[in-house]
Amino acid sequence: MRSPSVPLPIQQIVTFASAPFRGNPAFVVTLDKPRPTPVLQSICRELHGAVLAVLSTEGDEVDLRFVTPGGTHPGPGHATHAAAFVVLSRLRPGRSIDIRVEGGGHRSARMEGDVLSVDWPVMPYVGIDRIGALRDCFGHAPLDTYDSSFGLVAVFADDQEVAALKPDFVELTRLSSDTVIVTAPATRADFAVRVFAPKLDLPEDPVCGTAHRVLVPFWARRLGRRELVSHQLSERGGELHCRLDGDTVTIAGRAIAFLDGTISLPD
Repeated sequence: MRSPSVPLPIQQIVTFASAPFRGNPAFVVTLDKPRPTPVLQSICRELHGAVLAVLSTEGDEVDLRFVTPGGTHPGPGHATHAAAFVVLSRLRPGRSIDIRVEGGGHRSARMEGDVLSVDWPVMPYVGIDRIGALRDCFGHAPLDTYDSSFGLVAVFADDQEVAALKPDFVELTRLSSDTVIVTAPATRADFAVRVFAPKLDLPEDPVCGTAHRVLVPFWARRLGRRELVSHQLSERGGELHCRLDGDTVTIAGRAIAFLDGTISLPD
């Protein structure tokens, strides 16, 4: 006799874009009760996803955690935005919410029209000489290089140079850092960005929210403005509207539901 199954809501949300096939998509599942991490990892593998956002509710609290096919994740920017979109549009319809994240703390999210914003702590950066190593990776020497807890930062002259870069992924895997952020001033935005992480099985990130926790303080200081627009120059592309307020970076962008359905798990 087959065990009874329980349908769980699942959505795929496209973040930092207003149309399908752009931005960065993420799966979000809402649990009916606590589920073992290996089960959640199996769901992630079944979906062929890099990361799965997992929502659960307890009284007035909304909890958020992330799993990957092989473990857990501290919280990617795009998947956090996807989860916040599901909370504000379905679980707790409204304009704002504080979501409790695994490991302690909260993420404050707000919806204004069709624009979703989430607050993040800044990530500091320091100057470091990696110009030669990054020239070997990209075939062009950056003007400046920096280091952060998220990864290396390479600053180029303009967004055309950033868009034309053809990275050598073998050379990138030889770096000590898992991630490289490439950035430059932009013509149709304040700055442009691309993010590469082949050591994490992500050759190029479609749109990387976390990188902006480093880049917004950097460009705010360089440009003398607290409100900035970023263009991610990946194949999918994305647009992020950011604001620096002290030690907080607010990252905002549009989000849409691309897929809406259920998955069945044993009760």
